[in-house]
Amino acid sequence: QQGRKADDPDHRHAIVSRYNCVYFYPNVNGRSMKDVRVFDIVGRPVLTSRQSARQIEMALPREPQTDDNRLCLDFSGTHGVSPSFMDEALRVAEEYIGNCNERNATVVFAHLPTRTSSSHHAIAKAHGRTLVVADNGDWEFRKI
Repeated sequence: QQGRKADDPDHRHAIVSRYNCVYFYPNVNGRSMKDVRVFDIVGRPVLTSRQSARQIEMALPREPQTDDNRLCLDFSGTHGVSPSFMDEALRVAEEYIGNCNERNATVVFAHLPTRTSSSHHAIAKAHGRTLVVADNGDWEFRKI
């Protein structure tokens, strides 16, 4: 089911899920991208457990869009994110994009309340990815 979010000036299309927090951007930097609002799913400002990260799976659309090559987990509204949460959230995102036949897709963590550290780069490497901080501050986990 698709609809429009009335307060959204750029008219992105919402893919209505159980949590009403997954948005599909038809064109971001020449690419399409899904945006998953993590706080809307988990409902807590401090994210520490792998179990909390697994809740993201339930919010993703059941029928993946195969033309997307980016998945964005938006951390707006959160105040803290543990490495174990990040590791599990990245696993969930990779599994989802794998189901979209886009294994080389970039996973973006937007609006993180945390600075990068060596542990974050180690998490990326363990997933066969490299962590690049974009000019806008988003973290991009790119397939190596």
